[in-house]
Parts: sequence; structure tokens; C-alpha cells
Amino acid sequence: MLTLAYSANQIRRVENQVQDFYADIRERIRAHGYICLDASSTIADRTDQFFFTAGMTESHLPELVVSGNITRRTALHLIDRVAREFAKTKGHAPLGIRDDLMAGRIELRLVATPDTPLPGEHAGMMEMLAELYPGRACVVQIVWNEAETQQLAPGVATARCRQIVFPQLPFVANTVCDSHASEEGAR
Repeated sequence: MLTLAYSANQIRRVENQVQDFYADIRERIRAHGYICLDASSTIADRTDQFFFTAGMTESHLPELVVSGNITRRTALHLIDRVAREFAKTKGHAPLGIRDDLMAGRIELRLVATPDTPLPGEHAGMMEMLAELYPGRACVVQIVWNEAETQQLAPGVATARCRQIVFPQLPFVANTVCDSHASEEGAR
């Protein structure tokens, strides 16, 4: 027997909550330039630490994502440092292996564009960015070496979780990332 799962009033209430959520996000971006969202989750016995930005697209910069066995403080430090580099270079910071941004080596890699969103369980991030910036947002992942990155926050315990490394995309024209790919990052 088919049963009614949700009434029209319940659906409208959820739609209003989603609209309120996006209004709050937009207001915070207006106030601060960009925001960082913690999309960490625990599935079964695994914790995925996952942090990403929203709002950098408004300055014609790529959004950033970092994941893995990392504290919130260290993730925010990594994102802030890379965001400052992109802002300072007006989006022309080279992608690829970088050892000039902080203690330790990181890799900046183009991992998502409007035409090629993030895969699987992290697709929600691209859905949010598509709502905020239809057809415009791209994402650069900060891939880090756990041992080196822990030097940024010595003595701080981290959760045990995996660093998700997304496939690197080739150079893509006509996105906010179209001028950011270095020769190494364009491969």
C-alpha cells in the first residue's frame, strides 16, 4: 500500500529552511569575503575530515578543499594561506607541487569545474557551489603530507581518517580557474 510520506506543508517548510541556509551563507560571504565549511562526517568507523570554501568565486578565484587526518585549526590554516596566495597573485598562483607557501610541501590541483564536479559522496559541495555560482565555480584541492603538515600544529591530536585525493583535471578554459594552471598543473 502506498502511503503519503510528506505533505505539501512539510515540503515547503524544508524548502524554506534550504532558502534560509543559502541566505545565511550569502550574508556571511558578503561580510567576510569567503567562508570555510566543515563537511566532516562519520560513516561507520571512519571519519572523513573535509573542509571547503564558498565565496572565493566572487573574487574570480577558485574555491579550496582540504581533507584527511587534519585538525580543524590546521585545515583552516592551510586554506587561509592558499587563499591569501591566490588573492595576492589575483588568481595566477601556479598549481602543482609547492614548497614555498608554508613549512612542508603541498600540491595544488584543479579537481572540479562546473562541467566536472567532485565525485560520489562529496558531490554535495558542488551542488552548493552550483546554487551560489551557477556555471562558474571550480575547485582546487590542497593535498598535503601528513607528517610535514603536523609541524604546523605540534602536539595537537588529530582524528584518524583518510585524505581523499581527487583526480586532477586538465586545464579548463572559461572558468575562474582558466588562468591558474601552471605547466605542471595543466597536465
